[in-house]
Amino acid sequence: MRTFVAIELPLALKEHLQRVQADVQQALGENIVRWTKPENLHLTLRFLGATSEEQRAAVTADLHRIAGSQSPIPLTLQGLGTFPNPRYPKILWIGFSGSLDALGHLQSQIEIAIQNAGFEPETRPFSPHLTIGRVKRKASSSQIRMAGDKFQAYIQSLGIDHVFGEFSVEEIVFMRSQLGPGGPVYTPLARFPLEG
Repeated sequence: MRTFVAIELPLALKEHLQRVQADVQQALGENIVRWTKPENLHLTLRFLGATSEEQRAAVTADLHRIAGSQSPIPLTLQGLGTFPNPRYPKILWIGFSGSLDALGHLQSQIEIAIQNAGFEPETRPFSPHLTIGRVKRKASSSQIRMAGDKFQAYIQSLGIDHVFGEFSVEEIVFMRSQLGPGGPVYTPLARFPLEG
C-alpha cells in the first residue's frame, strides 16, 4: 500500500479554503486547475510510497512514541505561492507561519523514524505548504503563463502575507493513499495525539 504521514486540517478551515479555491478559480478565469478536494487538504510531513506490513508496524510504533513527547503546535495558514515558480505555476499552495521550529523538529523526528523503517532519506528540504490545486497536464504553455500572471495579481490584491486561518496541530495521522479515476482517496490508518 502507498502511505504518508500528515497533519489534517479542522473541518471549518477546510470549508473556508474551499471558498478560497473558488475565489482563485474566478480570478484565473480559464478552468485549467484541478483543485484539491476539501476532504483531501492536509499538510504532508513525509510521503513514504509503497509500504510493507513490517514497515507499517515499525512506523506506527515510532509515530506513537514521537507524538507522545510532542506538545500541540499552533500554526497559521498564511500567504500564497506556486511551484516551481510564479511565472510558470504547476502547483498552487498556501504557506504556513507560526511555530515552524516546533513543526520542523516534529518532521525531522518523523524523517528519522521513516529511515529506520527502511525507507530512503528524503532529499528535498521540508517546505511546509498546503497544495490547493495543480495545473492540468493538458494546459498549454501560454495558458500556464497567463494563469501565473493572474495568480500573482490575485496575491497582490489580497496582500502577500494574507492570513487564511489558524489552528492547533493536535495529532499526526498515518494515511493510506489509493489512486483512483476520481483522484486520490486518503484513508487514516492510525491517529497519534500530541500529548507532550
